[in-house]
Amino acid sequence: MFGTSTIPGVEAMRVMGSKTRARSADVAAGVPNVPGTVVPLKSLSEAEATAKQFGYPVMLKASAGGGGKGMRLVRFPGELRSAFESA
Repeated sequence: MFGTSTIPGVEAMRVMGSKTRARSADVAAGVPNVPGTVVPLKSLSEAEATAKQFGYPVMLKASAGGGGKGMRLVRFPGELRSAFESA
């Protein structure tokens, strides 16, 4: 998909520059991943359903955050709303 050069090409940089596109590419290529979504969660109800599916604890990550900004560890259902709103 990205060629054989050791220097990443433009397409690789575009894909890997987006957390959601990078995760989707990893999943499509069969790269092992921590269970999670490949699309951004748009609402608290989506986050609740996803957390229920995977089980707690969950980690929320803002798709636009960098360097760990926007990451929130949610250990219990009662923490989800606050973490989702602040992420």
